[in-house]
Formats: sequence, C-alpha cells, structure tokens
Amino acid sequence: MVSMSEWLELNKQWVFSGAGVAVLVGVVSVLSATVTFLVKTRSEKKKRKQLSLRHELKQYRVEAAGEHDPLTVSYKGKPYEHLCQFSVVVENTGSPGIDSQQLLFRFPVGVKVLDVYEHFSTQTISTEIDELQDDNRIEHLRTINRLEPGDVVSFTYMLDTDRTEEIVCEPRGVDDIDYAYTGTEEVPDTRKLITFAALFVLVGVIPILGTALRAGVIILATPTIMAVINRMNKQRNPAKTCVIRDVTVEDTGQIRVFQE
Repeated sequence: MVSMSEWLELNKQWVFSGAGVAVLVGVVSVLSATVTFLVKTRSEKKKRKQLSLRHELKQYRVEAAGEHDPLTVSYKGKPYEHLCQFSVVVENTGSPGIDSQQLLFRFPVGVKVLDVYEHFSTQTISTEIDELQDDNRIEHLRTINRLEPGDVVSFTYMLDTDRTEEIVCEPRGVDDIDYAYTGTEEVPDTRKLITFAALFVLVGVIPILGTALRAGVIILATPTIMAVINRMNKQRNPAKTCVIRDVTVEDTGQIRVFQE
C-alpha cells in the first residue's frame, strides 16, 4: 500500500503540472459547491412549509351475470347505482406550523353526499366548511385552523355519482408552501442526484485517491438515491373499482356491501 507522501513523491510532476493543478482545483471547487448546496438546501427545507396530500377514489359496483339482472349496492340499507368513496389525507411534513390551510373539494352537479367522515390526529385541530354551488359544480371549502408539524387530517366522502372524473380536491389559502402529492411523478431530489453524479465522475480522475473519494460520494448520495427510487416506485393512485362476481341474491335483487 503506497502512503500519501510516497504517492506525492512519485507523482509530484503530475500534481504540480498544469493538468494536475486544474484537476485538484476543480475537485475542490465541486466539493465546496456541493457542501454549500447541501447545507443551504437543508436549511431552507427546515424553514419552508410542507404539506403532503394523498387522494384515493373507490367505486363500488356489482357485475351481474346478465345485463338485466337488478343487482344494486346498498349503503346503510339504501341501494345506490353509483356508490363511491373519496378520501383525502393531509399531513404537515415540514417544521413550521401551518395556519388556515384550505382544501377545496369539487363535485359534479347532481352528486348525492351520503356521509362525510373526519379524522384528526389531535383534538386541538378544528375545521370550518363553506358550501358553494352553481350550475356546473358543487364545492366544499374546508378550512383547517392550524396544523402543527406531524399533524394529520383526513376527510372521507361517501357519494352517489357516475361522474367520478369531476371529483377533485385542491389546496388553497397558504402562500410559500411546498405541496407533495402521493404518486406524483415529480422528483424534487433530481438536482442533487445530478450533482452527486458529476462529483463522482470528477473525483474518479484523481490517481489512488479517486476510489476512496468515489466511495465517499456514494455514501453521501445514498439518502438522495433512496428518496428518488422511492418516489419513482410510487404510482399515481387511480380510481379503484371494487368488483363483485358470482353473487347469489334474493328475489329482491339487492346485495349489500359493508365497509369498516
């Protein structure tokens, strides 16, 4: 194993040549810029407001054996042809608290709102609702009083409508906030990953030290690589349909589906 002093003695002509100095200066500059970028990013991330939103839409229907079989789905004892469940979960994933966060729920005209379930991670959370309606849609504007770091709020709507593509939920009311949507194809860590890749290539040109420096770059980049892989593996949650086949029903032609 060659020591650092021996390596410098053997390669002093290259180290002090124009090419050697340029490489070393470049590596030092990239390392300095990378450290500055990471420190700045981490500091800004701690100061920014961040909210995670997860949407899920389920439709409940029954596939009958024939086109004219009068099979229906019931909720709380009443049959519905287009029963669906729309759930939204929000979580404060940042460090600062968030005041007066609003969620705008939009539903198609003619929708029947059967039930709305709310769940708060702490009893200090409360919400208000304004119901709006015009000729094209029905809107529910929900305002959450305050979300401390780690607080979670969920809303679940039980609906009867065949126009599920018009059911949406949008965050409103708070400026300078980063929204993260479950399944989003956006990968916010891509810039850092590109920086690590460039650094990996640059340090590799340094004789002997290159291998050790590359190992260090890989160790530093591992959290970012895992975050990117996890985000890329998540797929956008499509509307889910619960299909029931081969159902035996009574003469009334009704089947009941119960959900916990």
